[in-house]
Amino acid sequence: MVSKHSAITVQVTELESQMETPGVSCWDFAYPTGKCDPAPAKSCCFSTAPLSKQHERFASHTNAPACDISHGGHHRQKSKKQSKHAGEILESRTYLLSSPTPVSITYPQTKTTISTLLSQPNTKLIYLVPQANIVCPKVCELMRLPRAVGSSFQILPVPPEIEMKAGGKDSCSISDVIAVQEVVRKILKNTKTRKFDGYIAFEEEREAWTFLEHVGKGVKCSATKG
Repeated sequence: MVSKHSAITVQVTELESQMETPGVSCWDFAYPTGKCDPAPAKSCCFSTAPLSKQHERFASHTNAPACDISHGGHHRQKSKKQSKHAGEILESRTYLLSSPTPVSITYPQTKTTISTLLSQPNTKLIYLVPQANIVCPKVCELMRLPRAVGSSFQILPVPPEIEMKAGGKDSCSISDVIAVQEVVRKILKNTKTRKFDGYIAFEEEREAWTFLEHVGKGVKCSATKG
């Protein structure tokens, strides 16, 4: 008697984001490859474009018929793949965050984003805030957020003369370079972090994200030189 395999139906739901929320821009989020183009693109997770071929392959693989118990080899293969995938998820990730202005510390999405990241295992956050606000009630509240196993949260004060904003390569001023170098030294001195997987700036200006990118590259370069 031939048994019929039951098909697994998977519904893929696209995440939608309200990008008009004050204090959040598309490039503010921590992508492994760096900033995300504000314009709709396939590389942007907020894009409404059709699923990429990679996602289609994933969906078609998940929609395949359920594995029969008699196919032990295939079942073991699937288990190994799942274990490997779980290991990748638990890989340590480090992000550099900033609130260039006191008001950006109080944005609802600031707490939500930090809380979400800390709920992921092995996630390390370095958060830059204005020096005058290092012990404000809101910062203390963020420090008390629950953390998953292996996750950590470190807040570094930034002197008032540093704006935590910088232009790109073609428009970066001498003062921007000096500010970046000072923050790089602060990170190397007070943390064990030597590279970042992404950057989050809780401000709408692109310069806030660019500053973090410059700092991240500076930390990595200094660590490489030893």
